[in-house]
Amino acid sequence: MKPLPRFYPLKSRSHAVARASVPMASGVWLEGVLILKSSEGFRVHFPERVIENEGREALWLPVLTFENEGIRMKWEERILRFYRAWLKAEAEADPESRSRGSSEG
Repeated sequence: MKPLPRFYPLKSRSHAVARASVPMASGVWLEGVLILKSSEGFRVHFPERVIENEGREALWLPVLTFENEGIRMKWEERILRFYRAWLKAEAEADPESRSRGSSEG
């Protein structure tokens, strides 16, 4: 059985409501995937790394790239499907947590 993504709630004032660890292949996990909440709902932000160029300007480089937009969308949809199921399971396990908002940041 393939492992499922793992979610960790974030308590912050930003739009980031959870951090995810996503299985990529057998024994390989992508860390630092963020679940963001906006007026349109949830969305996925894949991790990036920051480097400085010679002019000391910050450059944001993706850690993960996709062959095309369709593949990226499938990954995002899959992660969000698991995230919504995780939220539901958390709410059922602790109904008070949803009313306090702790599982959404």
